[in-house]
Amino acid sequence: MDKRFFSALLLSCIVVLLYNHFVMRPMYEKQQQAQTQIVSNDGQIAPQTTATQANQPVQTQAQQNIPTTSAISTASLLEWKQYDKEQETVLENDRVKAVFSNVGACLKSFAVKQPERPDVELVTPHSYQIQPYYMDITGASADSEVPIFQVQQVSDNIIKYTRQTASFREEKVLTLVPDSFQIDVSYTITALNDPVFLSQGIGFSLGSIEKVSQEDRREQLTASMYLNLNKGELESVKLNGKKSVTQKTGDIIWSSIKNKYFVLISKPDKENSLLDVSLLDEEQKTNVTYIRSGQQQIAKGTSATFRYLTYFGPQLLKNLVPYKSDFEKSMYFTGWFGPINLLLIKSLNGLYAFCRNYGIAIILLTIIIKLLFYPLTHKSFKSMKKMQELQPKMAVLKEKFKDDPQKMQQETMALYKREKVNPLGGCLPMLIQLPIFFGLYRTLYNAYELTDASFLWISSLSEPDKLFMFSWGGAEYPINILPLLMGITMFVQQKMSSADPQQQKMMMFMPVIFTFILYKLPSGLVLYWTLSNLLSILQQHYVKTK
Repeated sequence: MDKRFFSALLLSCIVVLLYNHFVMRPMYEKQQQAQTQIVSNDGQIAPQTTATQANQPVQTQAQQNIPTTSAISTASLLEWKQYDKEQETVLENDRVKAVFSNVGACLKSFAVKQPERPDVELVTPHSYQIQPYYMDITGASADSEVPIFQVQQVSDNIIKYTRQTASFREEKVLTLVPDSFQIDVSYTITALNDPVFLSQGIGFSLGSIEKVSQEDRREQLTASMYLNLNKGELESVKLNGKKSVTQKTGDIIWSSIKNKYFVLISKPDKENSLLDVSLLDEEQKTNVTYIRSGQQQIAKGTSATFRYLTYFGPQLLKNLVPYKSDFEKSMYFTGWFGPINLLLIKSLNGLYAFCRNYGIAIILLTIIIKLLFYPLTHKSFKSMKKMQELQPKMAVLKEKFKDDPQKMQQETMALYKREKVNPLGGCLPMLIQLPIFFGLYRTLYNAYELTDASFLWISSLSEPDKLFMFSWGGAEYPINILPLLMGITMFVQQKMSSADPQQQKMMMFMPVIFTFILYKLPSGLVLYWTLSNLLSILQQHYVKTK
């Protein structure tokens, strides 16, 4: 076994990790999601029956369910219809602009304001049934009845919606908290002439939000629920447009739906029991997400009130932590690398507070990580150097025992022992650092902090650096400098790591592949990788000369 074997082993480990993360994991999640789907014979989606529902008595005709959102034709849900009595009301502060409609008393459009960039449109009009903040009271009203509410703007930041039918009365108050991303919702339903039975309780819609970038295939919408189990447990559903319906049950403290940078979190004053995610349009990958309270029986002449605290804004620790409800768990701090992601973003923000530039903060973070791992990498480079020095002796052994592989293996191991060389010494320290790399990848790829962060010629560290556009054949192509520099540094590093010409040829394709992979990734991530390669080159040079 020589250095070529262990280099191939390291490369194989990296390939396996990447394959599991980007190929096998999505396939596994798809299989898990498929197990939760229930589709009726006519192609409509039938909601799952929970244990609570199964124990309820048979409903009368007046109490029978109307079709849930899942069973309504998708064509009628993907377009906002015009109503003669529709009224729009705007709630706005320095952070957001929310447009509500009295049709369904729902959120018709929503935008987050950004000081130095265009506003981000997170909600666009579809049918009222799938818009955020719509209240689904399945079983309490006729399917054909369009809920038109009376609207009263109490103040600049408060709207009251009211609606009355023959059997019940609804009142909904929406309050936009000044200078924040918080909207408080209070919903009261009163039974008038007869008891009101809500077969699935109150369904609070989180709707469907837009992706930050439709061109980024890596961006994933995610619906999550935070359960009251032990000290809290998070369950998530990837909204990749490949499933019909997913229902998750449990004591839900809060639920959320998010894209790459923004999240809508709903925390009811009473723990809910069901997270309901339905696919509406596979081609456009449009989903609708509800959090449901479970069955409710409202006696004649009585009322039931449900309150929701909602946060609709960027995924920032400084915004979410003050709620003291573990809202930050909705961010990218889940999975094996979650604690590493949390530590890295806290470190990055701490460095930013010191230097006031995220580009410089990434440089400082890269240097700190290199210093922390210096003993390991130093040992790795020394081991590589020793292995290079043994190449002539190993070549002699290969020639001498070329017809006896077993004897050559024995003599090679004996050579390692005599020279006090550990053949794994160059690989293991590098493998130990892989979690940091994957943690940095996830952190720098998802960090909202980088969206407005400029550095040198880079307008935003959350996007490719794009120095200029190159026109050819009637099309324009971005010229991104950092990935090219990264490829060059990786080429030099690979050249320095091996004295075996055959191994060098084998390893030379890696800079090309990684340049291609990183070409469209955020420049903040590529900046880290490029600087890390430069520091490694300097360290290798120091080991070789000293």
